[in-house]
Amino acid sequence: MGQVFKHAVNFTKNIQPFSVFVEIGSDRWEGSTEFLANLAAERNTVLHSVDINSSASDRINNPSIKWHVGSGSTWCQQYSANIGKRIGLLYLDNFDYDWDINQVNKMIQDQKIEYLNNYGVTMNNQTCQIEHMKQIIALTPWLASQCIVMFDDTYRYNDCWIGKCGPAVVYLLALGFEIVRDEEREFGIIMIRG
Repeated sequence: MGQVFKHAVNFTKNIQPFSVFVEIGSDRWEGSTEFLANLAAERNTVLHSVDINSSASDRINNPSIKWHVGSGSTWCQQYSANIGKRIGLLYLDNFDYDWDINQVNKMIQDQKIEYLNNYGVTMNNQTCQIEHMKQIIALTPWLASQCIVMFDDTYRYNDCWIGKCGPAVVYLLALGFEIVRDEEREFGIIMIRG
């Protein structure tokens, strides 16, 4: 549960006008969805918030949010047909990452059972990274020429990018994106293009 999304406001000048915001992984009581929806409203656009679970859409009422319930990677693969607008801000924060697979607490164990039983999702770190990589690959063609991309639970270890979106950071760096915020205490990354 990071707070990197709060720093998006510092980079909004890098957002292409008339583009939409996309959040994969709706709010789990940390405030990201409401914050990004309000930022979208300030930019005269909307936030598309996607989650496999509808709990956030059941409790948050904001006219700037378009809710989508389903798998993040499936939604991203259908983005062209369903939304088809340039993305000015993208926040990937779904599918939890285990910081230490040798010390998994009961809450995480229960969550793994819930996701397997309710959604058929096997939660482990490799599956988490694959899910996020599918999302970024599907959405990259839709990223605006001036955009912000944010990743939660993503950090460097031995100078290699790991966490939820470690491979996605390397992928975007290879495409010419720049890291503008790498806050070690937040374990979140903000990248821009343009």
